[in-house]
Amino acid sequence: MLIRDLSAGHLLADRASDADWFRNDLLERDIIPVIPPKSNRKFPATFDKET
Repeated sequence: MLIRDLSAGHLLADRASDADWFRNDLLERDIIPVIPPKSNRKFPATFDKET
């Protein structure tokens, strides 16, 4: 994976990157995901629109 060694405070991505496993991986590494949720999610994840 291209972001394996990524060190950042936030990761901005588009809806195509909206996956629970990806969000959880980022959070485990103390990286805040800023990813809008896909429209078909039953429980949409929150994200900081201002960021």
